[in-house]
Amino acid sequence: MKAISKLINPELTSKTRVLGHIDKIFKTALPIAAHPHIRIANIIDKEVTVFTDSPAWSTRLRLYTQDMLFMLAQHTEYGITNIRIRLSKSHPSNKSIQTTKPVLSRVSAELIRQTAGSITDPNLKNALLQLAQRNKA
Repeated sequence: MKAISKLINPELTSKTRVLGHIDKIFKTALPIAAHPHIRIANIIDKEVTVFTDSPAWSTRLRLYTQDMLFMLAQHTEYGITNIRIRLSKSHPSNKSIQTTKPVLSRVSAELIRQTAGSITDPNLKNALLQLAQRNKA
């Protein structure tokens, strides 16, 4: 039986080490609170791609771009000149939430019908009557 190290592509192992090294340096330029919200995804040419778990962290990360580039220039020989920040679609907090279509209660629908009865504008009156038809019954 072959050792697992013999089965893994050496280029993949090398790239994994590089990404791990970049990740450590990257995080030294960031507040500790940001660490669980970012993940170094790839390095191609002189550009690092970073995934975040929310739009808020993407925005905050952009504020630190210059600091991160400075740290990478000081502590690596990769010549990184750009950081691409992307929102991770696979993060658990970004899974689409299954929503149900809102439904009016019978009482709310009746109140909307009554309101529509007192409206003189025909377009608004029709819109309210259509809205009132979206009740549970």
